[in-house]
Amino acid sequence: MKNSRGHTPLDLATEAKTKELISRATKTKLCENKECKSKFDFKNVRFYCEVSTKFFCKDCSRTMWVFEHHESLEKERPVCRSLPVLKKIEQHETKLAAAIESFEFGLIDNELSACHGIDIDAKLRK
Repeated sequence: MKNSRGHTPLDLATEAKTKELISRATKTKLCENKECKSKFDFKNVRFYCEVSTKFFCKDCSRTMWVFEHHESLEKERPVCRSLPVLKKIEQHETKLAAAIESFEFGLIDNELSACHGIDIDAKLRK
């Protein structure tokens, strides 16, 4: 797709990371959910999962607002996640919340270790 002056998004991007992401997006023709595989077009747009770094259709992804920091009062940033990633995050958050409610340090420590590298809620992690 080009704008009125004949430029594509790739032409207008200045950062190498952005160019690479746009290039990957345009090369991705199908939703990366194994059960879906719907074709991307002007009606079925791509959504970028920040966690898995893959592209999904609207039905296979969710965009939600998250806290950037545990001291934040309001959710500040929209984040898109694929449904498989979201399910994994929710499972870890549920286990961590249950461990916190048990007040057992060993259990909490184990669950926090299991959540390492997973984008769970900032307030829950703190």
